[in-house]
Amino acid sequence: MLLKSTLSYGYTASKDIVGMYNRYKDLVTAWALFLLNPFATALLAFLNYRKAYAKNIIWLFVAYYGFTLVVSNEGMDANRYRDFFISLSYTDFDFQNIGDLLYQEGSSFLDPAQLVISFLVSRFTSDPRFLFAVFGLVFGYFYSRNVWFLLERTGTEMKKSAVIYLAVFVIVLGFWKISGFRMWTAAHIFFFGAFQYFMDNKKSGILIAAVSIFFHFSYMFPFALLLAYIVLPKKSSLFFGLFIFAFFVSEIEVSVFSEILTRILPDVFHQRIQGYTSEAYLESVEAGIETRNWRFLLYRQSIKWTSTVFLTVIYFTGKKFLQENKSYYILFCFALFLMASVNVFSHIPAMIRYYPVTYLFVFALIYLYLQHAPDFHLKKLLLLIAFPFLLFYCVGQINISLMTIGMITVMGNPFVALLSQSDLDQAIIELLR
Repeated sequence: MLLKSTLSYGYTASKDIVGMYNRYKDLVTAWALFLLNPFATALLAFLNYRKAYAKNIIWLFVAYYGFTLVVSNEGMDANRYRDFFISLSYTDFDFQNIGDLLYQEGSSFLDPAQLVISFLVSRFTSDPRFLFAVFGLVFGYFYSRNVWFLLERTGTEMKKSAVIYLAVFVIVLGFWKISGFRMWTAAHIFFFGAFQYFMDNKKSGILIAAVSIFFHFSYMFPFALLLAYIVLPKKSSLFFGLFIFAFFVSEIEVSVFSEILTRILPDVFHQRIQGYTSEAYLESVEAGIETRNWRFLLYRQSIKWTSTVFLTVIYFTGKKFLQENKSYYILFCFALFLMASVNVFSHIPAMIRYYPVTYLFVFALIYLYLQHAPDFHLKKLLLLIAFPFLLFYCVGQINISLMTIGMITVMGNPFVALLSQSDLDQAIIELLR
């Protein structure tokens, strides 16, 4: 009996050692591949998403992408970040000077996160590549964790019909969005906090969502919606009614909207609010939309209408599943509430920027619903119709990403990137023209 017990223990121990060795070998192999080609390793990480190291590969790849980011357009936010950072690196500022810039009446600095990060990095270097690498570290952490929130809830097997919906979630605010660091990092932080509150009932998620305001002051709007949602009764009929109402409500005058905000918020925010709601700003945005080609407009409409149809179908066919799964029900109601709120104000150009964060919640819900809910009536037909529109959207977003992705990002590695001159690299989109 003792011999049998000893042999059993020895077998279990040897099995554990072999398992540890295999995990260690996988880890070393993954990071060795990353040093050779981060882009290819990131693709492999998605394919092997169940590996413990996979999400950290994506995290550091985003930092690598930031280091190799190509600023191909002077109108990009990244161009302004770069120019401000370079000028900041040659100034003799300290934290008191930085504090004086924040929240002063008439100041354009209302988002402390980007300002503080730029200041800290500028104390060590004037090379903007390191600034964007740090941006990538911050953005990439929340981006990778948000994607893995879904992957870790996939279940035993990922359904083929759900892959395109996961792809939309990954792409709608993809890693290339660090070129607009403030707004889109705020979006991922907001989702990171709110999703944990909805799905895991973590009260700390509310505080994390509030941090998004420090990255972009305008996230006071979705955070206010989150607080309102918390106190509202969780009745799907109420939120679906608001969702439908949003399609028929008369347009809210921009001047009225601006006046309400200036009454509620402190004086320091008034200049920025007036800037976003002024006639000149509205005209410039409308002119920009008119110059967009039909494909850009169709990208936006394809994802908007797919979201609308799916939320409606889930409301009518998924009531039993949602009632049995409280966390999914709470997520569904918030997706309706957020979509309705953004739709109501969507004619105000500045409010259109809230659609991407709305789609994070919508497509997280759709993906998880398709993975775990039973089949519903007309499911195959709906998936068949939606697929080409979402594929078109994904292709369009990837096309946009090529404006900042260079050959070094795809073909290079950290050593090549460090030794190369960033101004010599070209965006892939330019090479394809």
